[in-house]
Amino acid sequence: GTSARSAGSVREASTATEQMRLSIGNRLADLAFQTASRLDRATYERYREVQLMADRLGSETDRHVVARELGAIQASYRHYAWVGLTDAGGVVRTSTGGLLEGVNVSARPWFKGALEGRHLGDVHEAVLLARLLDNSDGGAPPRFFHIAFPLGHDQGKTRGVLGAHVSWDWAKEVRKTIFTPVHRHSSVEPLIVSRAGEVLLGPADLEGRRIELPSVARAAQGAA
Repeated sequence: GTSARSAGSVREASTATEQMRLSIGNRLADLAFQTASRLDRATYERYREVQLMADRLGSETDRHVVARELGAIQASYRHYAWVGLTDAGGVVRTSTGGLLEGVNVSARPWFKGALEGRHLGDVHEAVLLARLLDNSDGGAPPRFFHIAFPLGHDQGKTRGVLGAHVSWDWAKEVRKTIFTPVHRHSSVEPLIVSRAGEVLLGPADLEGRRIELPSVARAAQGAA
């Protein structure tokens, strides 16, 4: 009788542990889904915004009109760190704040990517731009992701590229919005990881490092 009761207690404990594990897993999956959806939606909004502006400015030759349009889009969303328009050779002709004007950016990934049909870039430190932006708080170098589209054609040739650098700080705000209420009751730390396995957002000691986790590998294959 004692052995039977002990075996029953073990089974009950095992069942309770499994139920708790599933409950925690489902909760974390829900938080991950909310975060991914929020980031995906906001990224697409910026992508579409820059694309529509490139269409509008494709044939615009008045530099003052271009400058006004670029200033307006930056003012509409404070995480636009920089928006600029280049000529066909990659020289920045007009930009927000005049930053990088006259600089040839044809070697930068965002310029080349736009001409090759790749309009959205990974999170990175902007080598040229980071030197010009205010980082007086002494924190980590600013990080961005870029969006860029070629401008309308002039006799069969691309007139230039419209590029925008979006501050990665917006992702930190998404994290705060979703996870701050959770922190009051438990310690949940989200990780945003690139396709290459680099931690783009997470604990400070992990950011920039590559990690290999079964859950990340499964997510890369489309499974939660």
